[in-house]
Amino acid sequence: MKKILFILLSLIFVAACGSTEESSSSETEQEEEKTAVESTEEEEASDIEVDKNLLSVEIDIPANMVDDIETTIAQGEEEGFEITENDDGSLTYKMSKSRHKELMTDMRTNFEETFNEFVNSEEFPSIQDIQPNKDFTEFTMVVDKNLYEESFDGFASITLGMAGAMYIVFDGQTPSDDFNILIDIEDAETGEVFDTIKFPEDLNTEELEQ
Repeated sequence: MKKILFILLSLIFVAACGSTEESSSSETEQEEEKTAVESTEEEEASDIEVDKNLLSVEIDIPANMVDDIETTIAQGEEEGFEITENDDGSLTYKMSKSRHKELMTDMRTNFEETFNEFVNSEEFPSIQDIQPNKDFTEFTMVVDKNLYEESFDGFASITLGMAGAMYIVFDGQTPSDDFNILIDIEDAETGEVFDTIKFPEDLNTEELEQ
């Protein structure tokens, strides 16, 4: 699982890199940030520190989401992130607010593209639709129930769970020990939710071993 998470992290950074080379909108945000910094220079030193902090975002990535620390740090720094390795093995990423906004947008886009590939893939014949909520903490996976129960398509929920967990971490949230991503399995024909998978609680249970 850690290797898959690492691959997902790498994909996110590649997407973030691509977005930084695009945009006039990004340049506009940078100009706005520059204006904000210049205005703070007219205030007292203590106030300047506070205002500067408001222009950046710090994100802590838990140690269990990092497979290869050196490679992860190297890739992140290549993409312009300021990264600190902590004593407990976690990593702290620091970036501008505009860069963080781009990162979250690209992450959502990449995940949604992956979900669409599941829907259109012959490898998951039962899956007809995947519907995430706004913050990726809940998903509805619409399936052909008969095909689903005769296949291993339930393993797709692992990717949904990892995507949700990664999204909320990069969004700056700290999940509690008992926090789960909820994945409702809905029968396309009847609209009935006939199963709910909790990630990561159900990761190693028979619920995923169909």
